[in-house]
Amino acid sequence: MSFSIYKPNSKNLGFACSFNVPIDFTCVYATLIRQHSWNTETKNGSFKENKENPENRVNIKLSFVECGAVLDCLERNRNFSSYHDSEQKPKSIKFEVWKDKVSGEAKGYSFGITITDKQAADYKNAFYIGLTFAEGRVLREFLTYAMRKHFKAAQTTQRSTYKMTGAATKDISPAPSPAPIAPEDPLVTL
Repeated sequence: MSFSIYKPNSKNLGFACSFNVPIDFTCVYATLIRQHSWNTETKNGSFKENKENPENRVNIKLSFVECGAVLDCLERNRNFSSYHDSEQKPKSIKFEVWKDKVSGEAKGYSFGITITDKQAADYKNAFYIGLTFAEGRVLREFLTYAMRKHFKAAQTTQRSTYKMTGAATKDISPAPSPAPIAPEDPLVTL
């Protein structure tokens, strides 16, 4: 399952972004690809040539806590940043409210991943894409769906583990629903 956004431009400075969930719903992958070319006749940008180029493509695995932080930005306009360390090329992640430079008015969201190199202090490779409010809404639904599927898959795994080990399944059964309030109850106001 995936959700993709393409933002080519005539200056050849655009990016494409894809959010993907593996079939087992264990995480969310985010990929940003730098635009490769622009066709002036068709007014289309191309990204596929950079798909396998590590200098023009970045892929990152987002935990569900990080997905929750992105959802928090989408719902409450609180910026999110994170850092993924590695032996050589750590990555910084930002998901922020995108504001107009002149008016300061929110225009949507900005998603970026910056790669640095521990061996070369001056190395910095930045990937950024802007999302409209509508694209942010779709991303919100996508991440919410992925998280629900993840928790459902985890619950199914847990249930089958309990059954295989002979543990009582009553410990993982959902709590009973509260009894509905009768309309004639004097505590209910209409």
